[in-house]
Amino acid sequence: MDFKIRFIKKTELKKLIQFNKRNYGTKHILVNKKYLDLQFGCFPSAKNCYTILGIFNPKEYLLGILGMTFLDYLYFGKKVKCTSFANLMIQENLRNLGLGYLLIQKAENINPICLDHGVNDHAMSLFKGMVWVKEDMKKYSFVFNSENIKKIIKKKNAKIKDSILPHIESDNMEFISLRKYDKRLSQLFKNTAKKYSITVDRSCNYLNWRYFNHPMIKYNIFATVKNNTIKSFLVVRIDGPKDFRVARIIDFVSTDNAEKFTFMQVIEFCKSKKVNFIDYFFSGNVHLKNLKICGFRDCLKADYDLLPKLLNPIVSSKNNSINFVVKTNHSLKYKKVNNIKNWYTTKAGGDQDRAY
Repeated sequence: MDFKIRFIKKTELKKLIQFNKRNYGTKHILVNKKYLDLQFGCFPSAKNCYTILGIFNPKEYLLGILGMTFLDYLYFGKKVKCTSFANLMIQENLRNLGLGYLLIQKAENINPICLDHGVNDHAMSLFKGMVWVKEDMKKYSFVFNSENIKKIIKKKNAKIKDSILPHIESDNMEFISLRKYDKRLSQLFKNTAKKYSITVDRSCNYLNWRYFNHPMIKYNIFATVKNNTIKSFLVVRIDGPKDFRVARIIDFVSTDNAEKFTFMQVIEFCKSKKVNFIDYFFSGNVHLKNLKICGFRDCLKADYDLLPKLLNPIVSSKNNSINFVVKTNHSLKYKKVNNIKNWYTTKAGGDQDRAY
């Protein structure tokens, strides 16, 4: 059978939604036009197409899709174009025939760097066969209500305890809420470029699209300020059902000397919201020392890996990590991409934090 791979036109929205209904279900977020326009139709995308590759048969019947976002990333301080995968889906009766391989192969050659987050086991074998490099994000949590957690996950003997926050001096720093982009943020990201070797470029346009102007998710966005200079940037989302609210640190960038104060302040904010725990998914080795000082627990230890990743509905299992995979087809110019320790990504990556 002959296949054609191309970007899905915006005039083909009905065809795309019908495909998603068949393969994801009628209640999935990927059948929501507002979400599709936001994630794949406006930042940045061609005017007439979504940033979704489709694979079609000769009669233009849609057989599979690969959703992506094209982003600027910082590679040791230099901008590079990156293709961030979001969702790969092949029509059920055509799986294991190589259509997913063809879509990934096409997408790999759009930009020098590619990455994906939250890859399932079936797709992971495909990525590994195509020589992508894989790592699980770290997960750290601050626990407020261990008894309710154990009740909800039905593990009354789980080794989960409430966290304790030590006293942290403010050092004349102030924790403020941001309602819109603050131009002082650009200097923070310049000052911390060496700390986060490979990470998304948190430009004004990106932050407005991702957080400040998001039409479907309410984010709490904060900055730590000292002497009129922003020292850290942090994004929190309150998530979960009414009887099991959870705070999620979606993004965090900080100078070293503002980390502890910022963690202390966000803990106090989340406590006021009466959440059960805070979780923070991230890669690399940044923040580890100060997370531990501020009472966060490594979720690979004791039974903290039981803290649910999925909240709508709540699913508790021993598989509560988020993985990510990376690749470059420019191995000489961007050879450090394949050293996974160079990456700093968070739950903001890909489509891991999306409206339900």
